[in-house]
Amino acid sequence: MRDGTQYLIQEYLDETSSRGLLLTDPHGHIAHVNRRFFELMGIVVQHYEGMILADLLTVLPDQPGWEGLPKELFLQRLAPILTQSFQQIELFFFPNRWLQWTGRTMRSGGYALTVTDVTIIHVALNNIQQSHKSTVKSIADMAENRDNETGEHVLRVARMAHELAVDLIDHGVFADQLTEQTLTYLGMSSVLHDVGKVAVPDAILLKPGLLTREERLIMQGHAEAGYRIIRKIQGTQENDPYFEMAASIARGHHEFWGGGGYPLGIMGEEIPVDARIVAVSDVFDALTSSRPYKEPWPEERAAAFVREKSGILFDPRVVDALHRVLDYRKALKCVSWDPSMSVGESTMDKDHRILIDLINQLARAHHRADGIVMEFVMDELYNYTVRHFQREESYMKAGCYPKYESHQQLHQEFTQRVGGIRQQFFRNFDPSIAADLTDVLGQWLRQHILGDDQEYQLFFTNNPPGQHWNGSERLP
Repeated sequence: MRDGTQYLIQEYLDETSSRGLLLTDPHGHIAHVNRRFFELMGIVVQHYEGMILADLLTVLPDQPGWEGLPKELFLQRLAPILTQSFQQIELFFFPNRWLQWTGRTMRSGGYALTVTDVTIIHVALNNIQQSHKSTVKSIADMAENRDNETGEHVLRVARMAHELAVDLIDHGVFADQLTEQTLTYLGMSSVLHDVGKVAVPDAILLKPGLLTREERLIMQGHAEAGYRIIRKIQGTQENDPYFEMAASIARGHHEFWGGGGYPLGIMGEEIPVDARIVAVSDVFDALTSSRPYKEPWPEERAAAFVREKSGILFDPRVVDALHRVLDYRKALKCVSWDPSMSVGESTMDKDHRILIDLINQLARAHHRADGIVMEFVMDELYNYTVRHFQREESYMKAGCYPKYESHQQLHQEFTQRVGGIRQQFFRNFDPSIAADLTDVLGQWLRQHILGDDQEYQLFFTNNPPGQHWNGSERLP
């Protein structure tokens, strides 16, 4: 009777449980799996009794109807559960479903694995987070849209700052100050590093020549102005980690390691670590970007300058991290610029180089399963796509390119495709989506840039851009 009662209880739990449940015996063999376990994954497995847990998890992605991550990534993410250690992991399944996998050892020596649908919770939290990030980006654009490179500069700075922090954590530097939690906020918080520029007059901010002493003092006031702006916002956001870090960065990213910076004149360890990291990222990007008063420096020259100022302007440990990150970027390239890619116009070639860089950045982020960098790259990619196509279409129209309308249609379709993948990523934060986008970009590079774009080369030659380009428009 006792065995019969236990059977009834087990049957009841199997029929009514909203969670998937898998149990193993002390030797690791599967002793029980309820029906819900496979239902949540959208698959049917006929034979599993007596299998080793690791063997079952290995064959799940091979089953008909599987809608989870690719097999290699799935097993990589579930590595702690494969070894039957305690772990709680969230994985994305199509269509728009998040499953939480929780593994724990039982007192009997067996192992219990539960699978729970946490989509509602995940979507709600993600919507809040995305709304928050949109607010931060909008505030940053308010300042950056007055400057030379609109929002791309802050996204590049954020991406580099995050990569520097990852490298420093990997090398055990600032172990008591940099944590995995820091990575969650640093990149997005750094987006507001120059928000105080809204307080700087256009005549100074956009001046093509050197600033006078008085103008320089006004420009330097943007650090303290940014701190005050963020603190006011922070007053309406109780215990908000993004704005707390953003205020620290805005005020401290122009302080010098050896002293003599602004606005407080602090030095060395007095400068917050997050501000030291952003200082290196900001200067490196400024040197390698076009500005009203300068042409972009080659990456090697900018890196050498930062090295030269190590211990003077910058924390030497962060400078070392910059060079390691740059070496890593060079070592992992899936596409390189080739002279055959040129369309015969320097601005278009520059844009296409940016696309190649973004493809490489996305591939590297996917290689490291770094969702934070992926987000920055996808934002930058979307901005690039819109702005580049606007410029390209202006050239085509002014040059009377006969295939202008069909080319414009291709641009619209590609923009929508990139935008769709971007939105899908923001909803799900699934690193595997980056692989899809990398394929899309690679296909675009081959078919469009190396094919369609080559056709209008003659029209650039016959109609030099300077004759029809609106010089009042500031190129990003």
